[in-house]
Amino acid sequence: MGKGRTYLTGAPRLLDALVGGWSLSPIVSWRSGRYLQFDDMLVNGDPRISNPTPQRWFNAAVFSPLPAYTPRTNAWLYSGLTGPGMLNIDASLVKTFHVTERFRFALRMDSFNVLNSVTWADPNTSIYSSTFGTSTDILSNTFGRRTQLGLRVDF
Repeated sequence: MGKGRTYLTGAPRLLDALVGGWSLSPIVSWRSGRYLQFDDMLVNGDPRISNPTPQRWFNAAVFSPLPAYTPRTNAWLYSGLTGPGMLNIDASLVKTFHVTERFRFALRMDSFNVLNSVTWADPNTSIYSSTFGTSTDILSNTFGRRTQLGLRVDF
């Protein structure tokens, strides 16, 4: 909206300064979880649960260590048993001010992980670990909300 835009092109200068020159640029990233791979174990039942949490991602009680000299019989992957998914939204909000026809500046705010959501890493699938079946870490290269401000001058 405002001067040089589709709407309110003939707005008074004060109104144009308030409502004109805004732009929003969101980026949405989504992925489903990866299939979990399991080591050699004995499996007695279905490891899937209906409502996984980071503290209990699958039913660890159906797994037991494989005795020595026993061939592997468990599946590498289980249909529908995946790690945590990820939803991330980044956005930029920019307000452009026209001082003269040739001189303008833009105040911008960039925010990463706008929802401030935690993306958990895959749960531990080693039966010999004390954290078997739990997700104790956040996914690498993810972080809480970060915001930065910037000023751009064009002349």
